[in-house]
Amino acid sequence: MTRLHRIGRAFAALSASAAMVVLPVASALAEDLQPLPNLPSAHAHLKPGSARPGFAAKIMPRQGYRGRLMFGHVPDLSASIKPAATRPNDFYPQDLSYFGGPVVTAASHVNVYWGAANGAVWGYPAQYENALNHSRMIAMLNAYTGNPPATNGTYPVATYGWAGGSPGTLIYDSQIAAQAQFIATYDRANRGAALEMGTIYHFFLPPGTDACFDDASQGCYNPDGAAPGPFAFCGYHSNTTLPDGTNVLYTVEPYQTVYGCSDSPTTASDTANVLGHEIAETITDPLPGYGWVGAYATNYGSEIGDECSWQMYTHTLTPSASYVTQNWYSNRLHNCSDLP
Repeated sequence: MTRLHRIGRAFAALSASAAMVVLPVASALAEDLQPLPNLPSAHAHLKPGSARPGFAAKIMPRQGYRGRLMFGHVPDLSASIKPAATRPNDFYPQDLSYFGGPVVTAASHVNVYWGAANGAVWGYPAQYENALNHSRMIAMLNAYTGNPPATNGTYPVATYGWAGGSPGTLIYDSQIAAQAQFIATYDRANRGAALEMGTIYHFFLPPGTDACFDDASQGCYNPDGAAPGPFAFCGYHSNTTLPDGTNVLYTVEPYQTVYGCSDSPTTASDTANVLGHEIAETITDPLPGYGWVGAYATNYGSEIGDECSWQMYTHTLTPSASYVTQNWYSNRLHNCSDLP
């Protein structure tokens, strides 16, 4: 089996392929959107350097970033580090290792369109999630989750979501975690949402909103230079815990059509590239550091998307939906791929 024809990373080459990209149809997937309430007042103001208990996150780095990939209370993998094997014909470094934690075998995507009435400004990400769920690309995750090979359809878009509100021009992780707790509690009580490993919340931030970890020195989404920390990431995934101990999984999806995060011809593909990266990593490593993570000298701390970041291809997920995004790392093929 061969990989899809590579588009190349240069924008000119991507632009030349733009005719191959089928834009999602806005009306193809309807979400019943609940009005998003304002942030709980207890989390409206955070002091620089603060951190919420149990915080752990894994970033998709912006282009050119060479710093840490994991932040917060993540396990120390150094005791398991392995020497780099020599495979001179391989472009990508090493396979992932399993650290015994949970994986996500089935889950619904719940989208939170913060500061907007729907997903239009981000290129309708629900269309990408729906196409990905029916693709062979999502089936490659079965090798990590234990689902039957070559099956798909276990990660659908929920029939509901959230929209509106205002995240302001700068938002911190604790504020997003507080919102995740609020809406997850509501969804469990009113919509029967399966939390823990059964629902993944995606927080889409509008253009002009920067995002930082509570200790902003660890990293921010900061393309305009206005945030108090370095521009380190284009997105990340994390979890927060309800009072009863239930985990709530979420990803943070800032606006991607900006310098450092855009490497495709459309906003829909820019969004899909980072969103797909975080979906794959949430599924295979939902509690960062305890699932499938790199433990070799050459990929220490990496997850399934990291070794393939910014290596862009056109992926035809369904006959009517194609996106220019990265591949994910396949332990079976020892390379980046979209094949099960």
